[in-house]
Amino acid sequence: SGSNLSNPAGGVVCLTGDAHWNTISQSTITTYSGVGFNFNSSSSNTLIGSSVRSTLDYAVVLNGGSCNTISQSTMSTNNATPSALYVTNASSNMISGSYIENPLGNAVKFAANGNLNTIQDSTMTSSDSGAAALNMGAASSNTVTRSVMSNTSGWAAYLDGNSNFNTISFSTIRTNVASGGPPWMRTAERLDNGASSHTIRGCFISNLGDAVYILAQS
Repeated sequence: SGSNLSNPAGGVVCLTGDAHWNTISQSTITTYSGVGFNFNSSSSNTLIGSSVRSTLDYAVVLNGGSCNTISQSTMSTNNATPSALYVTNASSNMISGSYIENPLGNAVKFAANGNLNTIQDSTMTSSDSGAAALNMGAASSNTVTRSVMSNTSGWAAYLDGNSNFNTISFSTIRTNVASGGPPWMRTAERLDNGASSHTIRGCFISNLGDAVYILAQS
């Protein structure tokens, strides 16, 4: 609790294997070229009231673990390839009351088998025309509720063709793109070809141009 943890040239915190029931609170975690906080096949850990920043890599990775909680924390990076929060092969994790940003790429990226996770009462932001505040890749049955997804230049929410049964509810989804490029590149929310059985409920979706773009078979 109340720690300042940094490693300029590598990862900072990595909870692996049998690392369970740990709590890091009110701490600052920074790195230039590694992962700030890696939940690597660990479960039931808590990150609360903390700031995690990686300049060139993922700020936080949930990989293979379950039942972890991130709350009232800031996660940030500033790179086109890694996202600020990356979720893969991880299930039943909770992110709440947090701020997640990546001006140059995806703020949040769900990848293969990132299922049954929840983001609530959180803000996700990007400023990149080819990325999204929330990028739902090959992931299913996740829930985003009472949250804000904002991208000034590209998608606020992007649901990939390999994603299914995800829910976004009572949230704000907004971008600020009026024209330029094909229509699917200038919408607040995009459901890609093959994406199916998603639920968007009680949301405010806004854009200067098209608000929602749904490809065939979505």
